[in-house]
Amino acid sequence: MAWIYLSLAAAANMAANTLLRQAAQGVKDREGPVDIVLGLLGQPVFWLALAAAGALLLAFTMALRTTPVSLAYPVVTAVAIAGLLVVEGVWLGQHLGAVRVLGVALITAGVAAIFLGAPQQ
Repeated sequence: MAWIYLSLAAAANMAANTLLRQAAQGVKDREGPVDIVLGLLGQPVFWLALAAAGALLLAFTMALRTTPVSLAYPVVTAVAIAGLLVVEGVWLGQHLGAVRVLGVALITAGVAAIFLGAPQQ
C-alpha cells in the first residue's frame, strides 16, 4: 500500500510544481513580495497548486507510516523529477536533451541503489 501512496505523492508533487509554474508566470511583471503574493492569491491556478501540495503531504504522510523516510523521499523526488522532464518535453514543448535524460537515468539508478540497500521490513 505504501507504493500506492508514494505514487500519489509523486503525481501530486508534479501537479503542484507544474501549476505553481503557471501561477508564477501570471505574476512575473509584479514587483515586491506583497504584490506578488496578492497577485498569486487572485489566481485559481495558485489555489489548485496549493491543493496539489496538500495532497502531496497527505499521501507522503500515509506512506511514511510504513516506509522509512530515507527511502520514501528519494523515490517521490526521483519520480517527480522524471515526470516533470516528460511534462516539460511533451506538453510544454521544451527540448529534453541527452544530458537531461542521462541525469534522470543517474538519479533513477541512485534511487534503485538506495532501495536495494534498504533493510527489509
